[in-house]
Amino acid sequence: MYKNLDPEAIGLSCSQNELIELTLTHRFRGLSLEFDSFQRDVDENGLAHTIRFLKSAPIRISTAALPFNLSTSEGKFRARMVDLPKFVESAKALGCDTFFVVIAPGSIDQPYHENFELHRQRIAELAESLNEHEMQLGLSFRAAAIHRVGLPNPFVNSPDGLVALLKTCVANNLGIVVDVWDWTVGGGTAELLDGLTANQIVDVRLADLPVGFDAETVEDADRLVPGSTGTVDVGSFIRVLSSMQYKGPVTAVPHGSQLDGRKKDAVVQTLAESIDRALADPEEAASGAVESDGAGLAAGADGA
Repeated sequence: MYKNLDPEAIGLSCSQNELIELTLTHRFRGLSLEFDSFQRDVDENGLAHTIRFLKSAPIRISTAALPFNLSTSEGKFRARMVDLPKFVESAKALGCDTFFVVIAPGSIDQPYHENFELHRQRIAELAESLNEHEMQLGLSFRAAAIHRVGLPNPFVNSPDGLVALLKTCVANNLGIVVDVWDWTVGGGTAELLDGLTANQIVDVRLADLPVGFDAETVEDADRLVPGSTGTVDVGSFIRVLSSMQYKGPVTAVPHGSQLDGRKKDAVVQTLAESIDRALADPEEAASGAVESDGAGLAAGADGA
């Protein structure tokens, strides 16, 4: 496993040069991109110009959020599929081979079984298209009830539902994002990973929860820095993933508000240290699955 940084997920805004410096200083080995804004830069400034700094840095682009709404109308989905080749071209130029999409947790007008079949078909089509370019597709979900407001027909909002969708979509390049915060809010445990393979996990995302949280009222702002309370049993997930020989990215994704008031260097250092603590389990270190790179983290240069 290796430390991964997703700057947009935590609201970290900085230039590519600054981002690369922060990433290397705190020994992250991977970066995730939100591809909608990235592709707009490519369309405006050209691919070579947009990727010149990222391409030259010794950092892998681990995953990219694909701007696809799988619940949208047929016309809009087809328009997005027309755009897919340019997304693939940009990703491959960066050496990125994994896209992921977030499944909407409900629908305005479609009952569960119809929505499930719609997603199964679209995921299969998208995965097949990506497979032609040797790219993987990951699926993620949102567990917090606030995301289901205005959606009277519930859909995938729990890890059980996500795993069921994964197993129904037959594709050898399809996997899931294991976000332990959503996993816990959705009532799941690490045992749900039993039966999956390491190749079916595209990213592991860490955040903690307040003590005594209420699954019906918890919000994204309650995504705490990993290890803050110990409410999320991160160790159980890491041990299971280690036993599976998972060697992909591990990303700390607290809500940006949990990092307010800190300078950028201190933010990135906090995330790096939280991942290092999560990966420091003795059973895991002994397995050899973790690529240890936490020693000697640079102190916050800005004194934050």
